[in-house]
Amino acid sequence: MSVTGGIATVSAGASSGPALIDVGAANSDGTLRRWLAEQAVTKGEAILTAQLASVTRLSTSATSILGWSVTISLALVAAISSALSPAAPGNPAAGIALLPGHLVWPAIVALVAMLAAAVCCVIVLWPGYWQPPGHAPDLILDASYGTELEVLEALAGGYADAMHANGRKLTRQEKWLRAAWVLFVGTPFIGVAIYPAQTLGLIARIASIFK
Repeated sequence: MSVTGGIATVSAGASSGPALIDVGAANSDGTLRRWLAEQAVTKGEAILTAQLASVTRLSTSATSILGWSVTISLALVAAISSALSPAAPGNPAAGIALLPGHLVWPAIVALVAMLAAAVCCVIVLWPGYWQPPGHAPDLILDASYGTELEVLEALAGGYADAMHANGRKLTRQEKWLRAAWVLFVGTPFIGVAIYPAQTLGLIARIASIFK
């Protein structure tokens, strides 16, 4: 079989005849360029839609962690305040602390970690502008390009810029949310680690160094 100029000669027994090879659109007549532009616009819209869905999922997770962090922080503040408040004279019940003295430092460290997790969640939830799929109608109508192909390529380029901008913001939000998760989940382990350190007097020794 020989191919010359897009024509194939197919030999089958004693008879032979030319047959066109179906290779699809080609750059020579501009049809492949148009197909690429149309595909880029379609894929760009799909990616931007998926990115906005990811923003919703991140916001939902951050809202959940924020709610629990604030609730636990308020409980820890009440417990620490009760443990540190002096006993009221003539009122034995007022002198009963919610926390024993040796648990105050672990509770304080846990409170700091919870507040840090809440701050990370607030950063994730802070309002910002996200690039949605679609272009403004007046932008398309006022386009100064001479052909439909050029307009499609310009739309595809705009989607590419929007996709990269959203991607950078999503990466930052994922880092802050990951930090919030680490702080929230790690708080009990931090408290458990602080308790024996306080029992062995390590915290007092470290505090004396800075005096």
